[in-house]
Amino acid sequence: MDTKSADTARAEVMTVLDRRLEASRAKDIDRLMAVYSPGIVYFDIIPPHQFTGAGEVRRNFQRWFDEYEGDIGLETHDLHVAVSGDVAFAHMLHPTAAPVGTGRMPRSGCAPPCAWSGPAINGASPTSTSRSPSIPRTGAPS
Repeated sequence: MDTKSADTARAEVMTVLDRRLEASRAKDIDRLMAVYSPGIVYFDIIPPHQFTGAGEVRRNFQRWFDEYEGDIGLETHDLHVAVSGDVAFAHMLHPTAAPVGTGRMPRSGCAPPCAWSGPAINGASPTSTSRSPSIPRTGAPS
């Protein structure tokens, strides 16, 4: 893959990641699920740890959204995107902060790697992703 093609593919992956981030912040389940492949396999620290297919992944994200009051304060740090041929891989940290029903302010750091594959990355959705353990911060909201 030449440099220009790799840069274009990388920019397309970044667009998908930005759409995913904004949908997650707004807890918009339909917009979030629109970025994923119907055959996604998602790995999470939450049991059962593996969610296969859009229905299971949707239920897992809805469970996550329901834990927060209002929008989720979600940021992206240390983003790395690698592209080769028709495959792309991204990993990043996603610290989150938002009040939950208990009035406690959780803060977690997740490193969800995402992988894309197919004949073209153009408009492709992640086919797999995972989330690492979160690190809660307890105490009153700041």
